[in-house]
Amino acid sequence: TVDDIQQVTDTNQKSNGVNGAWVCPKDYLKNITVEPQNRYFYDVEYNLGDINGDGGIDNKDLTRLFQYLSGWEVEVNEGALDINGDASVDNKDLTRFFQYLSGWDVGQLKNTFYKLSYEKSLKIVYIGGSVTSGTGASSDDKGWSALVTDVLQARFQNSTVEGVNMGVGGTGSYLGMARFEDNVIKKNPDLVFIEFAINDRYNGISAEQSKQDTEYMIRALNKSNPYADIVVVLITDREVFGTEYKSYRAIKEVADYYNIPVVDMGAAMYRQLGGSIANWSGYYADGVHPLDAGHKIYADAVADEFNTAFINLNKEPHILSEAYLCENPVTTVDLLTRDTFGPFKWGTLDDDIYGANYWFNNTTYEKSGSPLRTSHSRCFTNILPKYIYPKYDGATLEFSVTGTSIGIIGTIKADQSLTITVDGGSPVTLTGSDSTGITEYPVTNGLSDASHTVKIVAHGSGPYIAIAAIFVGK
Repeated sequence: TVDDIQQVTDTNQKSNGVNGAWVCPKDYLKNITVEPQNRYFYDVEYNLGDINGDGGIDNKDLTRLFQYLSGWEVEVNEGALDINGDASVDNKDLTRFFQYLSGWDVGQLKNTFYKLSYEKSLKIVYIGGSVTSGTGASSDDKGWSALVTDVLQARFQNSTVEGVNMGVGGTGSYLGMARFEDNVIKKNPDLVFIEFAINDRYNGISAEQSKQDTEYMIRALNKSNPYADIVVVLITDREVFGTEYKSYRAIKEVADYYNIPVVDMGAAMYRQLGGSIANWSGYYADGVHPLDAGHKIYADAVADEFNTAFINLNKEPHILSEAYLCENPVTTVDLLTRDTFGPFKWGTLDDDIYGANYWFNNTTYEKSGSPLRTSHSRCFTNILPKYIYPKYDGATLEFSVTGTSIGIIGTIKADQSLTITVDGGSPVTLTGSDSTGITEYPVTNGLSDASHTVKIVAHGSGPYIAIAAIFVGK
């Protein structure tokens, strides 16, 4: 049934003796109810939106789509019908097409849809923590990121969809910012998923730091490729289930500021479990890592976003606000590794044996003999080639850097610590943990963009303390 649709004269459009093109005011589209046709079209050569095949995309095509869905015997270009890309043709396509023709800003993944529909290829990079890497799934192809790649490949069978997984367990947005250039930008992606909220919570990253890191990644990708799309992903764990925790709110604020789609996987799981953790073990291997069933729920949440964020008939750059959201933004990142420290030496332990691509033994913090998981070596080999260590308790490392933000990337055992001062100011103490992986330690932000003297004092010795890089933001 169709209520309150305004008919205007169009002598070029005649069907079943009825003259006129249908113009549907947006307030009235909610009244349109038609039975979905549930047809799938992949093999037809088409120009998406050119439903009547006249070479243009306009109100005539909207009229023809409405007639088709209403059961009229009209000729259509079948491949041009699936406006929102959900592999079915129904009133959702009619609504989305009307919005598009009316100038609405419909869909935040415009260029992803364009790449798949017209250029027939899409490269996706997923950056995040262990959940993004696929931990908890029975195999790599059962993780949510692999499933999302499969969803797009199934919907766009004539296109090539490549997924690159750069998830690393335990890493948050600060280390994400440090590896973004190498792990994401250099791979020339068309679509990037960012997932760091839960690890920012675990790693004690402040809300302001989470915002700064996320804003840097968004702007760095846009500077590299203004056509690339971004999706921010938010996950949950058993402790914060059903809540908007601090880093969740911080990262979502940045995404909202830049009009970037947010997929709340935690909310999707909350709905799936009816707000209760009674059946948690059916979906999670532990407190945070999903089993296959949980990864499937997460991937379905992304697929739902595709259903509402897809439509574009032209390639358009993302225009970001000139104003930064964060008070002390970072616009460039440098990593000072052992190879770039210059003339000073803090001392190294077994220089040519210990490398950043190896775990340390939990008890002795000696190299375990086993390389890091594939995800770690893939993400860190190019940017963190070697550690440096203090040779003795109380060893001091002093150097100068130019930048506004300073931090440490490395490993500190639970009963060890580092004390850091910048320009002789108040000391900042970094305490260790039981983690044996590479960890992020922000030290200070908001410095003047000038040369600063940094002094690091070790309270412990290598390999119990290991620095992979000094982070310098500007």
